[in-house]
Amino acid sequence: MFTKKDAVKDENAVSAVIGVILMVAITVIIAAVIASIVFGIGPVKSSPKTSIKAVSADATADYVRLENQGGQQFSLYDLKVIVEQSGKRIVFTRASQDASNKFLVGDALFVYTEKVNGMWTVTLNGISGNGIPLNPAYESGNFSIQPGTDVVVTLVDIQSGQIIAKTRTNVG
Repeated sequence: MFTKKDAVKDENAVSAVIGVILMVAITVIIAAVIASIVFGIGPVKSSPKTSIKAVSADATADYVRLENQGGQQFSLYDLKVIVEQSGKRIVFTRASQDASNKFLVGDALFVYTEKVNGMWTVTLNGISGNGIPLNPAYESGNFSIQPGTDVVVTLVDIQSGQIIAKTRTNVG
């Protein structure tokens, strides 16, 4: 037979189970909040919003000239440069080893596809030695720019992994 004492025992058991479930749920929520703080889950980084154009390419000097035609400035330290022509490519993992070098509106960037004076060269605002040499981090590739075909330059923001610009110019 079911008595009032039995009912009280059952209610105590139910409330103990509910208490344990609530404690586990609170622990899981706290662990998730701490994990998101520790692992840096936050807003997704985006690439700089800017207008970059390949305005010329020189087959004799083996460089492509890029211009920043408007938008945000950005550090060349955070810039990966890929130059491609006729299935050949050269990759600089960083356009500059110095984080203070900025690509401002109106600036010109010269990317060389062969070594200049024995060094891989990316130059800001000047042809070979007249501008600021940026000491790029060279990854791979080497080719002479050939006249009569297009050169494609892709600029990638290292921090976000997003493409800033993909531009092409014809080598005359």
